[in-house]
Amino acid sequence: MSTLMYKYSIEEVEITDEGIAVTLHPYKRVILPFDYTPKIAQASKKELEKFRILPNGRGIHFESIDKDIGVEGIVRDFLSEAA
Repeated sequence: MSTLMYKYSIEEVEITDEGIAVTLHPYKRVILPFDYTPKIAQASKKELEKFRILPNGRGIHFESIDKDIGVEGIVRDFLSEAA
């Protein structure tokens, strides 16, 4: 496991008109575009609203489409300071 997984955790998730808003601890807010993954791109907003944050903020599980997004991928793809 990367040290990135221990540096950040997911605190909040909100499905907005712009995308999937994710608040990470320590405070960073990123917007994941709806085309972030093929499964998410094909999902309806209603399907995406059925999610849960995984234990210790390590990811998001979208129940209706059986898709997980890990905090490590979010940090890698959206926070340039982690690169």
